[in-house]
Order: sequence, then C-alpha cells, then structure tokens
Amino acid sequence: MVETVDNAVGLVLDAIDDAGLTNNTIVVFTSDNGGVSSGDAYCTSNLPFRGGKGRQWEGGIREPFYIRFPGRVEGGRASDYPVTGADLYPTLLDLCGLDLRVDQHIDGVSLKPIL
Repeated sequence: MVETVDNAVGLVLDAIDDAGLTNNTIVVFTSDNGGVSSGDAYCTSNLPFRGGKGRQWEGGIREPFYIRFPGRVEGGRASDYPVTGADLYPTLLDLCGLDLRVDQHIDGVSLKPIL
C-alpha cells in the first residue's frame, strides 16, 4: 500500500512541478480510515497492520498524510503526532498567513508548528 501511495503522490507532485506551480501550491494527500478489507476482489492490503476501513485496528485507523509547501514546510520529515481531518482547515489557513477562524474549526488545530 505504501508503494502505491508514494507512486500516486509522485505523479501529482511531478505534474505540479512541470506546470511551474511548485512554490505557490500546497499539496495535502491523505486517506479516509485505511484501505478496504472486505475480503473480495476489491480489497486492499494494509499489511503489516490488521483490519481496514471501518475496523478498530491499525489498518483501519492509520492512513497516509502528506503536506508539501516548498519554502514554508521542510520536506523529507516524518512525525508521530496524531492528526485528524479537522486539522486541515486551520492548518491551511495558517500556512497561507490567514487568520484562524476558531468558530469555524472548533475541533481542529493548526499543524504548522509541527511541520
């Protein structure tokens, strides 16, 4: 699964670079609660993690999360800091230098300090 995700991210980043938009484009890549683990022809492998989408195990709750914004976010780093989709809005506002709108993102926090 990681190799497939890395390839997909690479294709998107290459297209942005080729278009000359790298320095003014924030790229966020994530997923929604693990891969499908239905056991049919459409399931994905979440190995080495157990379970998948809708399951309580790591395969159902761990997901990729990439942010790229050259010149403002240092690349090539990894973090074990837990994040949620609710953190995206305040993070994007903060990365763009806009005021946070706490009334609109009650449950989210900006991830900029850890980026």
